[in-house]
Amino acid sequence: MTVNLMANIGDVPGLNKGTDIATTQVTRTMSNISNWGYWIYYTGKSGIDPNDVSGGVYPRGTAGAIYQDGFVWGGQVDTDGDGVGDDIRVGGQTYNIGTQPGCITASGTAADIADDWVKVYRIRSDWRTLTGSMVKKMQWN
Repeated sequence: MTVNLMANIGDVPGLNKGTDIATTQVTRTMSNISNWGYWIYYTGKSGIDPNDVSGGVYPRGTAGAIYQDGFVWGGQVDTDGDGVGDDIRVGGQTYNIGTQPGCITASGTAADIADDWVKVYRIRSDWRTLTGSMVKKMQWN
């Protein structure tokens, strides 16, 4: 299934700030686990729906419990090569988005956000047993 969206790209390198582009790339998805209705975007933003209102809804189908949030990660970095984590570094977002779509490729450069594989992935532990009809149902639930 292809979904046509208008995406405001904003501060993505190589594009003009505020440029609206037509795209068939999936840039967001609804996560529906444990009775939550929860929007997640490929920029790392989450908890806000496409209409800019509360997108973290619990119990699902009722009222918004979260307006906007994000994912924060951290770790120790060995800066002097002795095998011991010297610095603690964190990244991510809590309200303002500090990441952009894609990944760093093996060559050390940023992935092209227009590539088809740069999108939100939903992974289930039972993914090997999913049928085509189950996948289609999940797209809308």
